[in-house]
Amino acid sequence: MRNTSSSGEISLIQRKAYNAMLQIAQKNRTGDEITFEVPISELESLVGHTNSNNREYLKQMARQLMDIKVEFDFKGESAGRKSAWGIANMVAEVYISDDGQRIKWSFPPELAKRLLNPEVYNRIDMRMQNVFTSGSALTLYETVSRYYGFELRETFREHWTAWSVILSGAPKPHAQFRDFNKMLMRAMEQVNAHETRFSIELHLSKRGRKIDKLWFVLKDKEQSQLPLESQATMVSELVMKSLMTLGLTDNEITLLAMEHDEDYLLAQAEFTSKRISKSGMDPIAHPKGFFQSAVENNYADAPRRSLQKRESPAHKLLTAPTAKPRAKSKPDIKRTLDTMKEAWRAAKIKEIEEKFQAQDSAKQAKIIDDIKQDLSANTVIWDQYRKKGLSKLVLKTVYEIIMKKNVPEPSAEDLLQFALETGSLQTVAAA
Repeated sequence: MRNTSSSGEISLIQRKAYNAMLQIAQKNRTGDEITFEVPISELESLVGHTNSNNREYLKQMARQLMDIKVEFDFKGESAGRKSAWGIANMVAEVYISDDGQRIKWSFPPELAKRLLNPEVYNRIDMRMQNVFTSGSALTLYETVSRYYGFELRETFREHWTAWSVILSGAPKPHAQFRDFNKMLMRAMEQVNAHETRFSIELHLSKRGRKIDKLWFVLKDKEQSQLPLESQATMVSELVMKSLMTLGLTDNEITLLAMEHDEDYLLAQAEFTSKRISKSGMDPIAHPKGFFQSAVENNYADAPRRSLQKRESPAHKLLTAPTAKPRAKSKPDIKRTLDTMKEAWRAAKIKEIEEKFQAQDSAKQAKIIDDIKQDLSANTVIWDQYRKKGLSKLVLKTVYEIIMKKNVPEPSAEDLLQFALETGSLQTVAAA
């Protein structure tokens, strides 16, 4: 028994945390122990989060793991082997020490017998775990790698909707195969890019014109590569780029990744981008707010867990209120001020952009050097700057840093004066 499927979504970060817990437990277990305790820094280094000043994300992760139940079954290990089934909470309890330096957890007793037995549950190579940036890719790797030691090297065959549930970790499959296929292709690309022993090939069967079952065949790679050394990361560069383009900050993206898997966020980002570029419809004034609403309400109809009636830190920080029909009698003053502030901010950014572009390369380099510390704090942007120079995404961040350091927040009077000077007051009122 090496595969697990959940009754709710298991995000990439939750899956990484659980694999890290399992590896620590398997490594340190000497008898029948089901409770384990290590420095928080040890767990963080495997998960990919090292913000020692904030333990709230660990508490939230623990709450989420406690809420998820896992089902266990056998998937075709051998023809004569009987199927066994079970269900349990992923973890029984989690504690953080008073000084915030150590974490302790325990597994349900029956679950521990299976998961902590390396002959039963596949022990994941943490170096491989670190390279995957989506839960679907990591799950696909966990699933197919168990067949590498078998002569046939072919996975079990299931209807594509069953694979959709397995790989997405959601209780319901994708509504259409083409949407599932987007997630599957990204997952296969990651596995084939990073697995050094074999590559995986997708095989399909049809019933009439419709896709029916699918399975994977493992093929040896011609030359094995050296095991890769990689740094654990919580959020992929693809997600960072997609969401920053919509106006989200590094911290907001990290909080969203705590709650949702990469594939779900990318589906909502793609929906938002298509809606923004769609002709013949009212323009989206606030892409960030629209995207946040898409995440909350699943505009893209992507697989996800059924959200519980409780607010998480990410929910409190990011969720925009559901849009309601506006009353005709009274203007929404807060909405008007927010709209004016967005217009003011856009104008200031435009001014900064024009001034920056008017400088020669030496002066631009001096400006970048002056904000180097702030720019390097965003690892994704800093990496892109070092590789590609002043790309569009890097410049956007540069302008925002310059504005934050040099332009004070406007008062209500400043915003009103700006609206009068630019003639945008009528536009704001009409909105």
